[in-house]
Amino acid sequence: MEKSQNGPRISFQEIVGLLVTKIDDFENMYRRDLTKIMGNLEILNFKMDYIYKIFENEDIKKKGKIILR
Repeated sequence: MEKSQNGPRISFQEIVGLLVTKIDDFENMYRRDLTKIMGNLEILNFKMDYIYKIFENEDIKKKGKIILR
């Protein structure tokens, strides 16, 4: 990094290097967080299916139908 009269001067190569580093950081963060989000959505989907089946069985019981499990 060179110093000029107006303050520190960054070369084009250093700017590109910083941008590449930032892009890599964002990609890693996105990949890590997306994996967590997808895992949480799968768990939520499983739980919602379970709750739906409970309510469906309760509805069938109220109507006097036979419950098949």
